[in-house]
Amino acid sequence: MLEGRYGHSSWVSSAGLVLMGGYYYGPVDGASGADTTTEIVPSGGGNFSLVQKTRFACAIADKDSTIITGGEYTMKVVARYNLQGHVENLPEMTQGRWVHGCGSYHRGGTMVLVVAGGRFDAYNPISSTEQLT
Repeated sequence: MLEGRYGHSSWVSSAGLVLMGGYYYGPVDGASGADTTTEIVPSGGGNFSLVQKTRFACAIADKDSTIITGGEYTMKVVARYNLQGHVENLPEMTQGRWVHGCGSYHRGGTMVLVVAGGRFDAYNPISSTEQLT
């Protein structure tokens, strides 16, 4: 890794582990924004840029791409990325959320995304779950 990173999302791609967004944490200047950057580990170096600040989001792998849901600055956003960068925005979530869980399952040949819990602000947790197709 180039620098320590936290509040990021991750995706196991064909090129390696991709760390996406979050903060850098270095001994010299403390926390700083990594929120639009990505890094492939162990090869190092940035790969592509995120189109929006992305912190405390959740990533769902989908073959050769990943789907990033929510986040501190992207509360309702659902966006697909591949190793070249942004592919598309998908329909937004009903409830904006960050620091949430996410996953997927297949129903009748269709991938169903699931987002659960999280927060809608710094103090109030969310107990709802959404399914997105």
